[in-house]
Amino acid sequence: MIKRDGFYELDLNDEILMNQLIRNGINFAQFLNWYNKLNIEEQSALVSTLFEFAYQAGVKQSIIIDAFEKSGVSESEHLIREVLEFGTDIDAIEDLYLQLTLDERSIVFKYSVFLFCIAENNVYFNICLKDENCNHWWHRDILDEKVVVSILTDPECFIILGKDD
Repeated sequence: MIKRDGFYELDLNDEILMNQLIRNGINFAQFLNWYNKLNIEEQSALVSTLFEFAYQAGVKQSIIIDAFEKSGVSESEHLIREVLEFGTDIDAIEDLYLQLTLDERSIVFKYSVFLFCIAENNVYFNICLKDENCNHWWHRDILDEKVVVSILTDPECFIILGKDD
């Protein structure tokens, strides 16, 4: 996590961890452990990034519904729908998140993890694994430590072409 201009944002290590924790299904216990170690502003940055990345992967109604079912937060649908209205507006999500109670923040966090996992894995397993020309660094074999080191040390990891692992 880095602080820039008074606001927290995820760094590349955090983005790698986010993707590692969903690669083979949701490792929610590890997500929760990470989340609980953060202060409220850092938690807000994590949650808003999870929503942002979910939308970048492609959130559609079926994914929203699937995330409600799998996360078990359906009783708070009104709260989640309020957050979903912001789409990828990170600032608005962070502002709302910081105004929520502890219980509401926990619900929004849990839902954000499931939404991200379902949306991202939909792209990863249904499109990118079948496409030899996928150039997303996060779709490399990020469970392999050598690949992670390569991503962290290669300034050009963002312009990979095709599968190279």
